Amino acid sequence: MIFRILSVALFFLISIVAYSQKSIELEPHLGYTFSSGRFTHVKSSGFEVDLSASFQVKPRFYINPEVSYVGTREYDWVVSHFIVPVYASYRLPVKKVTFDFNVGPYGQFATKRYLHDFGIAVKAGVAYERFHFSLHTYQNLIYDSNPMFFGLAFGYRIPLK
Repeated sequence: MIFRILSVALFFLISIVAYSQKSIELEPHLGYTFSSGRFTHVKSSGFEVDLSASFQVKPRFYINPEVSYVGTREYDWVVSHFIVPVYASYRLPVKKVTFDFNVGPYGQFATKRYLHDFGIAVKAGVAYERFHFSLHTYQNLIYDSNPMFFGLAFGYRIPLK
């Protein structure tokens, strides 16, 4: 099941790259994340490391696949979460800054208590030149005990095309 989902996602990303003839950007992020389960009292926090790619589809409209590693500490163990959102992004330039608004699905694969999860990802950010600051959240749709994440991250945009 997971192999099929990953195969479809890979095909989708390759199609986007082939279609995108405009700009392509890579953006590494470092950040801090808070998480909590909806029906549990487990609250945790930790760090995150992300890498996203932006493919311009139309002026101001981008598709942004991202790979995130989130490490959180719950009780006496560390839980590693691998989160893969694919955002539809709208960028609004205002003078020297650019605001971006992102929404899309995500998949989560984690160690320890959690197996996998799918849900909705939302991110809003502001960029000045190549520096980027964003706030984001991931809300699960499958298992009620899996955590919801809220985080903030700093990144640097690297244009490739």
